[in-house]
Amino acid sequence: MATKTERAIAKRSQTQQIMKELGIPLWIVWTEDNEAEKNHLPLIGAPEGAARRAYVITPEQAISFCFHTEAKKQPEYGFTLVETDRDVLTPLVERLGEFVDLSSKTRIALNYSHDFGMIDTLGHGNYSKISRALCQKYSTLHETAFVSAEDIIISAASAKLPEEISLLK
Repeated sequence: MATKTERAIAKRSQTQQIMKELGIPLWIVWTEDNEAEKNHLPLIGAPEGAARRAYVITPEQAISFCFHTEAKKQPEYGFTLVETDRDVLTPLVERLGEFVDLSSKTRIALNYSHDFGMIDTLGHGNYSKISRALCQKYSTLHETAFVSAEDIIISAASAKLPEEISLLK
């Protein structure tokens, strides 16, 4: 039987494959430690925490932007770590281009939905703050680059790892 960490990393790999199939190269998962978003963390293989964090998931990479109190757990879960102070947005915006190509064709999934409340965890204020800051920093990005992560979330939540299927049986 796989360890909790191994299962988390396997689930993230499955989610990254789904992102590849859906043609979504970048998913930013912004967390503020609310109950609803805890449903998303297992899909990206991330540990729960209490501080604000931003996870950048691509089909090939997993990066965690987090406050030093959360930093110890992140590498254990296979994340590249960018340690921040309490301000997560500034380092995310400043360094995102180091990790991913932000061309005019890039689609960036965020946790909002017009149809599913449990997916809509980002909040309008955070959506505006994140999208505005990224568009200001990267002239190749426009408001149309941001898409709902609902297809990723629904597909990843529905997909089961062999171990999960075994447990269901």
